[in-house]
Amino acid sequence: MRILFILIVLCVSGSALAQHQAVGLRVGDPTGFSYKKYLSNSAHAVEFGIGSAAPEWNKNYYKKSFKDYDRYNNDEYRSHTVESTFYLQGRYLKHYPWQIEGIDGTVDWYWGVGVLMKVANIEYRYQPSNNQGTRVDDFTDFDLGPEIPLGMEYTFSDIPVTIYSEAGLVIELTDRPGTLHLKGAVGVRYNFFKKL
Repeated sequence: MRILFILIVLCVSGSALAQHQAVGLRVGDPTGFSYKKYLSNSAHAVEFGIGSAAPEWNKNYYKKSFKDYDRYNNDEYRSHTVESTFYLQGRYLKHYPWQIEGIDGTVDWYWGVGVLMKVANIEYRYQPSNNQGTRVDDFTDFDLGPEIPLGMEYTFSDIPVTIYSEAGLVIELTDRPGTLHLKGAVGVRYNFFKKL
């Protein structure tokens, strides 16, 4: 994870002099780092993210998942612990300016399409169907699916900073196909340009 973060920082730093790029942090599901490249006078953008989520998040999801896995067929769920999660995101976004009187900076709302991948290491505690005590099993949960984000961002006029808030819908294609997830985050980015 550290090596991947260092590579991202080096890539972004090496191209920081190029226009229409931004890097920043997001807090939510997932929490992590964001890189955004604006295209076509800031009307379009591509965004990449890397991050994680708090172990307490999505508790009900992992409990329901236990019942769907064939390997635990007829076993009785007791509890679980999320040991780690890792997210990767890639998106294409379309921006629309929103004219608001009395605001010094610029406001855009945006939507897009993308892909979200999540890998989580889960420790399940359960009672086997043969009632031979409680067992512990380490399980890797792999989720992949399309994402539809919707958000709003504000770019300050006097400093190269953008703040944003967004929500997104993810549809799982792997693990539990058809399962819907609502994701959301707030964040801040440093812009290597004056936004058009």
